[in-house]
Amino acid sequence: MKKDQTLVAILIPVKTNMPAKQIPCDENGTMPFETLRKLVGGKLAVIPVPVRSNSVLVVSRDAKEAGEPINMVATVLAQKTINPIAGDAVLMKAMDDRLIGFRPCNRQPHRSINRRFCPLACN
Repeated sequence: MKKDQTLVAILIPVKTNMPAKQIPCDENGTMPFETLRKLVGGKLAVIPVPVRSNSVLVVSRDAKEAGEPINMVATVLAQKTINPIAGDAVLMKAMDDRLIGFRPCNRQPHRSINRRFCPLACN
């Protein structure tokens, strides 16, 4: 993959005053599970994002039990009103049996109303 085609995962922090952050994937467009564990903390769970086919949230299965606050943005994206998501989340795409990143977007003017979730609008 060319350097200008590096894919990114989107870290959605639990703190609503912090912006989402683009995390570069490896040269294959994927992210090692150990890196995902460090980003979200604990055992991983993958939750589908209904608003965009093939998009998933990678979250910690243990976050709620560990007392992490509810991640309102991730909860809304996953439409999890009964069982909300706690802790940080990482937004990625599911392709076959792999999790891959999105193409980063630097469009000006930007198409997305909320630039924070550019991959949902621009990929």
